[in-house]
Amino acid sequence: MSRASEEMAVPAEAGKREPERVHREQTAGLLREGDGRSETLQGAEGRTLLSVADLVVYPEAPEQREPLLQGITMKIRQGEWVHIVGANGSGKSTLLRTLAGLGRNPQAEQSITRMLPSPFDARPLPVVLQQPDAAITGSTPWEDLVMALEYAGMNGADIIPRAEEALAELGLSALMHAPVSTLSGGQKQLLAAAGALAAGSPAMLFDEAASMLDNDSARLLMKHARAMQRRGIAIVWVTQNMDELEAGDRVFALKDGRMVWEGSSERFFSPLASGEPPCRLAGLEAPFAARTAMELNALGFGMGVMPLNAEELAERWSTHGTASHAFRAAPPAVSPEIFSSLEQLKPRSVPRDLILSGAVPRIAGADGSRSFSACFRGGRLTLLVGGNGSGKSTLLETSGGVRPLASGVVQLGEEPLWSGRRPNRDVLLSLGIALQQAETQWFAKSVVEELHYSAKPYRLAGEERSSRIREAMEAAGLDMELLERDPWTLSGGQQRRLALACIVAGRPEWLLLDEPSAGLDAEGTERLCSILQAHRAAGG
Repeated sequence: MSRASEEMAVPAEAGKREPERVHREQTAGLLREGDGRSETLQGAEGRTLLSVADLVVYPEAPEQREPLLQGITMKIRQGEWVHIVGANGSGKSTLLRTLAGLGRNPQAEQSITRMLPSPFDARPLPVVLQQPDAAITGSTPWEDLVMALEYAGMNGADIIPRAEEALAELGLSALMHAPVSTLSGGQKQLLAAAGALAAGSPAMLFDEAASMLDNDSARLLMKHARAMQRRGIAIVWVTQNMDELEAGDRVFALKDGRMVWEGSSERFFSPLASGEPPCRLAGLEAPFAARTAMELNALGFGMGVMPLNAEELAERWSTHGTASHAFRAAPPAVSPEIFSSLEQLKPRSVPRDLILSGAVPRIAGADGSRSFSACFRGGRLTLLVGGNGSGKSTLLETSGGVRPLASGVVQLGEEPLWSGRRPNRDVLLSLGIALQQAETQWFAKSVVEELHYSAKPYRLAGEERSSRIREAMEAAGLDMELLERDPWTLSGGQQRRLALACIVAGRPEWLLLDEPSAGLDAEGTERLCSILQAHRAAGG
């Protein structure tokens, strides 16, 4: 791609491009057989593996006729790193699954030319999905990887050594034979990634794979994915975290199911002639390093090529001296307009503390040795931090009444959450909890039914309930056109917003949110901050 074309946005009505015709025989020898590892042969770099021409994807639900994707044209080449970026609901996950060959879509299949070696010419490519449970089939990590490698057609003698090596590479050796049900969300994400890395595919696809990982695990996953790229594996990485982009990566930006920009990661954050960087075409914000460089450029410092991380920013700055300048005040982190729209979302005015005393949750297979004692002060914003598997989700679920107690006490102020094995209804309704995996909360067939179902226990009058649902939808940034959609058909970010709207509609005294920003775009994160600020200001 030329430099000029990289700086241009892709027109929504871009015509169909002729797909590159490369015979399957040219790529059949890219991967050596034997130990199942993907090793690139000399001369293999840059060959096209997937060619997409004017792709259109419609939803499976017959009542929804608007296409999810339209006019998508792109190529995935051997050994490159491709980012698919965009705001919540832009079509990123749909595009990734279509590229992988998941599901049956004859029209989409006609638009994609697959030039992959056996067995991936006839099987889906490995995908680490946004929700890792959907890709885990074994009862333990060891069993899951063995089954995945058997499915991938690996030589039988190589399966167990490769499975155990992949688990060790991603820090899961100690959990090799642990029940999958006991793993944290982040550990399940690493397990799904280990299966993809071990499968020996010429291309691997990741759907926000680092979104629920702690910093160390995210760096470990990225390290191994980058190593696979250097060995010639094509990596397709869906993300909303702009800090994950590196120099030399390619970027495809989506908005409302259309490709609005393609080019290098450096140019994705560099201002166009209009003064706006291409990332904003897709509703995204540049990472901190790039935003800082833009501010410095506006103050007269020539920062050169746009830095993508702190190290690159420091390197650019070191070449321009340390002269003192008056910097402009930073814009507010939260939009005042969004904050003012939340004034009605208020809990009771007198906050009560949430207290756990020797609380031991009842968990199948657990030895009952983990207990929690804590006092969370009402009217404060409390953060639970820790690595994957440290117990954050278990503590939150125990505090919110999702997990019954084997022993100990949970109370809100002076009122206990449990009376024997039955929860205290008034206390339970005062605790609004959104789980780490939003889709585990859905019971209804449409968004509006889900919202009414969530509000039903509060016994609100019809008009009051409808009013609260509208306010909650607005606060979460969900379009009213989504009300009749099945929650399962929403994007991961939209499901995260819906989970938040469901608890906000009830106006509980406490908001208990498990990894609430995972999967949210910048605008969604801003709305989350607004909801938290309004809730806290009202004494929640």
